[in-house]
Amino acid sequence: MQKSLSIILCTHNPRQDYLSRALKGLAEQTLPKDDWELIVVDNGSTEPLTATLVGSHPHARVVREDNLGLTPARICGVGESHGAVLVFVDDDNVLASDYLANVVEIADAYPFLGVFGAGVIEPEFEIAPASWSEPYLPMLALRSCGKDLWGNDLGHGFKPYGAGICLRRQTAEAFVRRVKTDPRRLRLGRSAKQLSSCEDYDMAFTAVELGLGFGIFARLRLKHLIPKERLNEDYLLRLRAAMAESHALLYYLWHAERPSAGRPRFSWRQRVRKIVKGRSIHERFREAAFAGEENARELIRSFES
Repeated sequence: MQKSLSIILCTHNPRQDYLSRALKGLAEQTLPKDDWELIVVDNGSTEPLTATLVGSHPHARVVREDNLGLTPARICGVGESHGAVLVFVDDDNVLASDYLANVVEIADAYPFLGVFGAGVIEPEFEIAPASWSEPYLPMLALRSCGKDLWGNDLGHGFKPYGAGICLRRQTAEAFVRRVKTDPRRLRLGRSAKQLSSCEDYDMAFTAVELGLGFGIFARLRLKHLIPKERLNEDYLLRLRAAMAESHALLYYLWHAERPSAGRPRFSWRQRVRKIVKGRSIHERFREAAFAGEENARELIRSFES
């Protein structure tokens, strides 16, 4: 069954109201359902998901992957899929109704791109974020880009995020092969216990290795549903540490680059304020980033021992 698109939605113990909205967003796509298939990967949920979840879609099914983690779930989805282009959707993503139609147009117009994604990822917060958190909210994979950007220079900051990311089959299959031959890459994908966040960048690196490019497009828009627990300081600090660890591991795995050692340096004014008033929020996030890099150094030492 050859389809132009395969939509792969991976989920683990989903929040039902969010998952329902993600599936509703897919049901409302303008692209005819005969042009795409939907694969829901149940990644070891305590209560197994049933086929009734996907409703009346003629080319939809639920599959089970008990090896926990976003990367194993996505690898399962790739193996189950038939599309020329694969679109990964998280269980808290609501795609704009023209998302899939635009994916088909972009894939046809830019055959040199191996991976591309949303230029606009807007949040829907369950509660209003605290004012102190505003500088750190982009860590939640939010993006607002009003123009199309593409290239093959990995130093550019417009690599696509995992929400709604689109891969040509050759890129997806190359990514799967790389992970299977180098299981260390599983550390780049999120799991129930780790907030790693560089699996999407690993896909962009894979596309470039194949001689292809990557990009983001303003007409690819989706809504990211963000629960209140992702807005507290503890979660955001853990996320900052995980991001620093993931980036360090990514560059080690691709280029054998090691994160530099040493704690962040503070001016004497900052040190005095730290003693008198305690650490500022900015200092706490800097310390979290350092902790993540230290975790990466320890992992790299374990890889080489």
